[in-house]
Amino acid sequence: MQRHKDLVMEIATALRDSESNTMSVTGIEAALGDDTMPSQTVEYHVQLMRDHDLVHGANPEVRLTWAGHDYLEANTKKAPMRISADAIKKLS
Repeated sequence: MQRHKDLVMEIATALRDSESNTMSVTGIEAALGDDTMPSQTVEYHVQLMRDHDLVHGANPEVRLTWAGHDYLEANTKKAPMRISADAIKKLS
């Protein structure tokens, strides 16, 4: 099975945004909202995240670790910086 970094990000985001401090794989699947994704794919990616200490917990419940929060923050796309025309003139 291939690793999909976007799916790791989606799982981490679902865990972060959850009202509970833990989620089951079934709960993660529901939060992702993709009925076409096989459960095995989500389970595999949760295991990969566990292997790298991004999540902690035994089946069925996992939670995002400190390292998981850091991973999410480091890989979240930032909004583009907006620079005014005056600031551009000062930089020139």
